[in-house]
Amino acid sequence: MDSEDVKEIKRHFGVVADELKSQLKLGIEGLDGKISLLDAKVDRLEQKMDRDFEEVKAMIKFSYAELDRRVSSLESAVTNLDTRLQKIERV
Repeated sequence: MDSEDVKEIKRHFGVVADELKSQLKLGIEGLDGKISLLDAKVDRLEQKMDRDFEEVKAMIKFSYAELDRRVSSLESAVTNLDTRLQKIERV
């Protein structure tokens, strides 16, 4: 192998290396774009989850208030029945 062959191999290797660098750069740019899309989707998902959690908390609060009202009503009814029973038992 003479010096011309070595020069040709080096030149060819340089061309191949430049092409690989170019392809890697394109791949990295593509990945950056995908990462940006994923970040945007994650942000939208987090916002939706936050809204949904707020709705669930509001529903739970409403349900708790309704249950509290019903239990209070039942407690009042039991107290009234207990009072009536005590009056009947005294007779």
